[in-house]
Amino acid sequence: MTLQEQIQTIAKQKNLSVEDIQNKIKEKMNSLGNLISEEGALHIIANELGVSLHEDVSSELTISELTPQLRNVTFFAKVLQKYEMRTFGEGGKVGNIFVGDASGFTRVTFWNEKTTFFENLKEGDVIQVQNAYTKENNGRIEVHMGNASNCVINPEGKTIEVKERSGSMTAQEKKLVDITAEDSVVSITATIVQVYDPRFFESCPVCNKRLREENGSFVCAEHGPQEPTYNYVLNAFLDDGTDTIRGTLWKEQIQKLFSKSNEDIISLRENTAALEDLKTDVLGQIIKARGKIKINEQYDTKEIVLYEIDVQPHPDLSSSQELPTSEEKKPVKKEEPVQDSLVSEEVFDEDDEDLLSLDDLEEEL
Repeated sequence: MTLQEQIQTIAKQKNLSVEDIQNKIKEKMNSLGNLISEEGALHIIANELGVSLHEDVSSELTISELTPQLRNVTFFAKVLQKYEMRTFGEGGKVGNIFVGDASGFTRVTFWNEKTTFFENLKEGDVIQVQNAYTKENNGRIEVHMGNASNCVINPEGKTIEVKERSGSMTAQEKKLVDITAEDSVVSITATIVQVYDPRFFESCPVCNKRLREENGSFVCAEHGPQEPTYNYVLNAFLDDGTDTIRGTLWKEQIQKLFSKSNEDIISLRENTAALEDLKTDVLGQIIKARGKIKINEQYDTKEIVLYEIDVQPHPDLSSSQELPTSEEKKPVKKEEPVQDSLVSEEVFDEDDEDLLSLDDLEEEL
């Protein structure tokens, strides 16, 4: 049902007007500091009034059988990736995992007190999600843990086979010179020869989307005024002895590259001396990385968005890779199409971080 259809359903069942329900939505959003959407406020109101907006499902499902607006959903899955827990408001918390079974993949979201389950999870765990509900987000089905939801971690004797698809997480190892526009996901081993300053931007602590500034305050399009957290992205040039390529790294991979915490990285916004030291320290560092190939149409160059890096690759590297020697590790010349130390608009996409942490992972699987 659409939002208006849901409003009409509640109004009809409780003998209220549509305007009454709309006013209740505004009051609920205001009482929660505008940290929820209209749809979220409506679901809380429906629960308070004893009206069900979900189809009740009592039997166990597979992931491919999930549809929007289900409640009491129970299914088994394997944790494929766990993401950083976010905080918002006064004590609010949310954590996401990406899971799969033999039929497909989905995202499971843990809110507030349900993050106690999230904190005990690790990648590779088998879980049974119990009494959850589903919703649609950008055309994808998500699972959310409600008040009555439970999560059983590694139930005894239960194993899960995960669906395989072509172009999955197994990325083909390639030399830079052999990468073509037809490549999607590749694995490379290369030396860092140039690092540019990170670009920081304000993001919503609830949904992680970029905030806009209005009259000196930061506002999320979905969640209203927010105290911002920070995301960040940087460019680096990589060389494997056959060619060079510009790589884009987002938050978690930047932390790995510099061996620093999120708080440490954010502190670099106002500590240029420490930032320069870190950039110098990683020059000449050999990394093994997996990433998604993009073509910069403006310059007709290949670029790679790195969503997994290993800063301590196995020392027994293939001799055929001919990585540059220390004498050959020189900064990329300024006349190359970097323009400046900031990420170009072609590469900088505010949706890329979510895309490459959750949604893009699902595409590649």
